[in-house]
Amino acid sequence: MIPGQVIDLSSIDDSTFKGTLVRYIWEYREVKKDWGKDHEPYRYVFVKDSIDANLATNLGQFLMKSGLDTLAHDSLIAGWSNGWTDCWSFEYQWKNDDRLIVRDYYCSSNQNDTIPEKRVIMSSYERIKTELDLKARYETFTALLPGGTYSQDGFIMLLKGKSPRKRNKS
Repeated sequence: MIPGQVIDLSSIDDSTFKGTLVRYIWEYREVKKDWGKDHEPYRYVFVKDSIDANLATNLGQFLMKSGLDTLAHDSLIAGWSNGWTDCWSFEYQWKNDDRLIVRDYYCSSNQNDTIPEKRVIMSSYERIKTELDLKARYETFTALLPGGTYSQDGFIMLLKGKSPRKRNKS
């Protein structure tokens, strides 16, 4: 799973699409607490790029045909488990005419393979991930961040341009 990315595809005719890819991460700053030092998030850092029109159109048409917009929310899918920890979710939003559909699929990759909806969700994700090369794009984004402390989730921290602290040997 590759967090910290938003893919925005839009069309006025369900045939030709345009798209934008946004990559984001929280930047943290050091703060003093009564008990010592800590870090807290204080701003999003993001980059926004256009997606090639042909690629956006191919992905948009694929998603329109995938049936993803007809799936129920994960809380309504038989056998879907929300009992996992440390998982990423996929949120899909569709706006058709005057109707906005928002679906969040928590921890999709860990769901039972016998759940038919999982196949639709994961095949959509895999196609998007592969065609947009999301992993490489996100790695490029984080590599270009200036020195500092960053995180997607507040648990795993990315330290840029800082040396690890040396421990005193006693």
